[in-house]
Amino acid sequence: MRIFEALFLRVFYMTLWLKQRTTLGAQIVLIDNRKILLVRHTYKSGWHLPGGGVEPPEPPEATAMRELREGVGYELLDHPELVGIFPNVSSATKSDYLAIFASTGFRAAAGERRHALAEVRWFAVDDLPHDVVPICRTVVRVLID
Repeated sequence: MRIFEALFLRVFYMTLWLKQRTTLGAQIVLIDNRKILLVRHTYKSGWHLPGGGVEPPEPPEATAMRELREGVGYELLDHPELVGIFPNVSSATKSDYLAIFASTGFRAAAGERRHALAEVRWFAVDDLPHDVVPICRTVVRVLID
């Protein structure tokens, strides 16, 4: 019986750890004449900033730049500016954070293609779509101020 109890406690604590584990994502705001680039994924609803999950040892800036190139087909001409680290609280997680970067210097990347994206569009900062995720509205407010 003690072996079962020890195993149960180990699984219980591991489950707690996994539920409370902090995650970090990296997203980037491309800015062009008061317009920003947003993406709609095939696997979740709403409009999002381009980006993805940070997998150490890759730094957040490199993750944002790679996801932009691989997913959207743009590459940066210089290093992006860090806008900030924002909590990304949702019903799915309460310990997710996003490193948000911004850039005005970019170009289309030759030979790159979109993956897992349903749509990519530019939106005026004062006319975002109704189903944009809350973090996008927060970041736009920070950038405008």
